[in-house]
Amino acid sequence: MFDPMNLVSNRLNRLRDEMDQLLGQAFGGSGREFPPINLWEDDERYYAEAELPGFKIDNLELSVVGNTLSIKGERRVETPEGGVWHRRERMSGAFERTVEFAGPIETARVEAVMANGVLTVTLPKAEALKPRKIQVKRSDA
Repeated sequence: MFDPMNLVSNRLNRLRDEMDQLLGQAFGGSGREFPPINLWEDDERYYAEAELPGFKIDNLELSVVGNTLSIKGERRVETPEGGVWHRRERMSGAFERTVEFAGPIETARVEAVMANGVLTVTLPKAEALKPRKIQVKRSDA
């Protein structure tokens, strides 16, 4: 059975999606940071996990200066030959994301691994930030 409200709802959803895409392009994004990143730490290291599905390692660049991690990248999406896009919701193009940690990082020991579309960066803390257990000596004076 034909439902005119369903037709209107579908058209409004399509219009909203197109407006979101248009405004995102006009104002430099959708208002959400890309890529989404989780940050945490333990006593020895800081950790950053960035969701980057479909990105090639060769199109990523990471750098660390002081306590700042920068992730740059680009996803190139080719239009299939003879194809016409009906919807493009996956982000394409270049991005840059910078995050700061609470203290300095041992930059020479930073490691990054990409697995299942998630980039995990392990950033060892500088020695001055690591907890140091201090032994208390007995004084019988």
